[in-house]
Formats: sequence, C-alpha cells, structure tokens
Amino acid sequence: LPKYKWIIEKETKNILGLKVRKATTQYMGYNIVAWYSLDIKSKVGPVFFNGLPGAILELNAISIMPGEKYETSFKAINFREALKQEKIKIPNKGQVMSQKEADDFVKQENMKIIQNP
Repeated sequence: LPKYKWIIEKETKNILGLKVRKATTQYMGYNIVAWYSLDIKSKVGPVFFNGLPGAILELNAISIMPGEKYETSFKAINFREALKQEKIKIPNKGQVMSQKEADDFVKQENMKIIQNP
C-alpha cells in the first residue's frame, strides 16, 4: 500500500455520530482530504487510502494534472462492529494492471461518461 505523509489538522466534525478529524496530503498529483475517527481503531480507508490513526470515514481526492480535473469522493454511509467469526474474503476475480494502465483505464471510462451523459 502507498505510504502517505498526512498532515493532521485541528478541524473536526461528525460523521454517523462519530467525531472525525481532518487530515490532508498530496500524492501522485492529487490533493487529498480525509476525515478519520479515532473511535474506530483500525487504520483503514477506502480503496488504498490508509495510514491515519483511525478509520477514514470520508475522503476527497482532486487531481492537479494540467488541463484536467478529476475528483473522487468516498463517504461512509453505515458501519457496524464485525463479528468475531467474520473473515475477510480476498477477491479472486479481476485484472492485474500497472498504475499507468489503471490511470489510462480511468481516463477512458471518464471520457465515456462525459460523451454519453
């Protein structure tokens, strides 16, 4: 997983009844704002975002590439405590891609959305 150099901010708010704190970083051409909760001890977040001292419940990533602007947002809509016997199933479907292939794929799919609203 990528390692981010998070800057912990003083700003706080509530998401799903939990107090969350703001953290920011820049990574591979993106300005990233994350809201994480210390009440959920796991250092996880959506997709490959991680590394804060609590679970990321909201995240916005805005590209800063010349001539293009993309924004990706994630927000928790629900949470529950995992049962002790629950196991995480590792996906066995999909396609392995390089970062460039993934970026090209996302760019092509975004163009399809723009051209066919």
